[in-house]
Amino acid sequence: MSQRLEPRSFDADGTKSVAAAREHVDAAPMRRFLRQWALTVAIERHPARAARLRELEARAAQVENLTEARAIAAEVSAIQAEAADEAGIARHGLAGDRVDPAPEPELASNPSGLISTG
Repeated sequence: MSQRLEPRSFDADGTKSVAAAREHVDAAPMRRFLRQWALTVAIERHPARAARLRELEARAAQVENLTEARAIAAEVSAIQAEAADEAGIARHGLAGDRVDPAPEPELASNPSGLISTG
């Protein structure tokens, strides 16, 4: 289900992401948080689109016909893709899967990210 723009939810999600990033010493949870909220903002910037997404989500919870379920999923996907394009989000990152690029060479040999000056 899509998120609504609520400060408490944003703060709670951000706090969880920071905690997960610290626990795993990995920035991926923060990147997922930022992608998800950028997508949410892009969807909510257009009230008709946001309302349509909520309507589709409500229908999806009730649908029993596979053909209708697929049509709903396709329309939800199209809404998310359009919003992702507007927000500059890579579409392959929407599902929350780890899609991080390989580390940059200087970070691979220096995991702390600190540059030694001597």
